[in-house]
Amino acid sequence: LDVVTAAVMDAILPVFNCILESSKLWMSQSQSQDAIYVSTMGKVVSSLIDLMQDASTSRESVYMLNQICSLIFRPSLMREEYLRLKADPFAATPIRDGFRRLIKMAGTERDHINRCVLCKATAGWVGADESEKGSIGLNAIPYVEDMVDLLLHKGVRKDEEATNQSR
Repeated sequence: LDVVTAAVMDAILPVFNCILESSKLWMSQSQSQDAIYVSTMGKVVSSLIDLMQDASTSRESVYMLNQICSLIFRPSLMREEYLRLKADPFAATPIRDGFRRLIKMAGTERDHINRCVLCKATAGWVGADESEKGSIGLNAIPYVEDMVDLLLHKGVRKDEEATNQSR
């Protein structure tokens, strides 16, 4: 993950894809929820977001955003984080931290980031496993404060006189 800081502009997308694919493999094989797993998950999420911010084209950054959201907002990962927080309210939360960082990055002028993050996170909050029917929505509990902030969020108001702004 230290390679991320040394990536040149032309290498950002290949480095991103390499970290993404190795992270998918690592996550599929890791069953442990120990401190090393959680710490590594935080580093992976942070590195992927850093690379997305350094992308040279909007097409690359949108692709990266979609891939990051698909990776981290999986119902199983969000459930693990919820259970960690339930057991220890001060536990590390790499997924929620990534969520907050992406929402902050969106600010008031980049609603496409909010839409992508919320679309994927909502699917993770609801869950997808049929065996968890009685626990639908539990994954969202750690995000209650964030949801309130998003409900109160106001985007930039577009000037009605401007001709080149879409609605």
